[in-house]
Formats: sequence, structure tokens, C-alpha cells
Amino acid sequence: MHANSKNDAARQVDRPRTIWHIRFIGGLAVVAGVVLLIVDSPLSRHMPIPISHRVAEAMPLLLVGIAYLAWLARDRPPVIELIKQLFLAAAFVLWGINLLMPPGSAARFVGAVVIAIYVFDLAWMMEGNLRKK
Repeated sequence: MHANSKNDAARQVDRPRTIWHIRFIGGLAVVAGVVLLIVDSPLSRHMPIPISHRVAEAMPLLLVGIAYLAWLARDRPPVIELIKQLFLAAAFVLWGINLLMPPGSAARFVGAVVIAIYVFDLAWMMEGNLRKK
């Protein structure tokens, strides 16, 4: 028990230095999501917005996926939970990448991988919840 206390205390001291970047990237993701809403809103037709729709759509996904990966590196969940959460982070990052790719077979494949990850992750979550009940 004493070793855990020391480890917990070390994590508490280290916390402010290790979480600022996660919060910053997460905050950027939220800002990028708001920018996306503005860029894709009906009001944008009346405003000169020099932002590509592809970039505006990809940025919130990429940023939140990266922030989530950084959080996972800091949080260190149990292995099974880590695998599930890595799938989710990968899906967001790949979805963002997919939006930036030129149309073609490679983009379709990346899109299919994203869909497969989401389906697999949701089915895995449902199975876990069913097993609990």
C-alpha cells in the first residue's frame, strides 16, 4: 500500500506539467469544432471565410484524436480498456486523415477502416455491457 501512495503522490506532483498539453489540444479541438459549425452554417454564405471545408471538417477530429491519445498515455488504463480506447482514438485520427485525402481507392479504404473500427468498438462495448447484466 505504501508503494501505491508514493506512486499516487508522484502522479499528483507531475499532474500540472503533464496535463496542460492535453487540455490545450482538447481546447483547440473544441474551437475547431465551433469553427466547423461557422464554416458550414448557412450564415457562411454571407461571410468571406478563407477556410477549406475539408480542413475545417478534419481539424476537430484530428485534434480530439491526438488529445485522446495523449490522455491515454498519461492515464494508462488497464490493457483491455487501453485497446478499446486506442481503437476509438485511431478512428478519430483516421477519419480526419480521410477527410484530407483526395478521392480514390486509398480514401475509400481508410473510410472503410474507420467504419470497421466504430462498428467493432460499439459491438465490443455492447457485449461488455451485456456481460455485466
